[in-house]
Amino acid sequence: MKNNGSKQKILFLVSILFSGFAYADPWSGWTKINTMYPHNGGLNILIGYANPNFSSCDNGTRYNLSITHPNYKVMAANIMSAYALGKEININIHGHNIDTPVCAPTFNRLMIR
Repeated sequence: MKNNGSKQKILFLVSILFSGFAYADPWSGWTKINTMYPHNGGLNILIGYANPNFSSCDNGTRYNLSITHPNYKVMAANIMSAYALGKEININIHGHNIDTPVCAPTFNRLMIR
């Protein structure tokens, strides 16, 4: 019994040690929407935040809300409202599967303030 408990403690400590290496999708931080336009694949936004590691267009500032997103209508309406009211947004870039930058990487969550 004592040996089994020691093994569990070691496994727990090892899992804590390596959990810091797990990849998380990056957040943009609070930024303004500079331009927004719909297209046949969703809604593109150009924001003040630039990340050329993910976005290769417009100096790394172009991001896309895909029309296939399960909550597209609600998110698109909120983005349009934030843009119209001059509010800041914080987007979560869906970048864990991007090996090379794409023109407009998708984002999957957002906050507005």
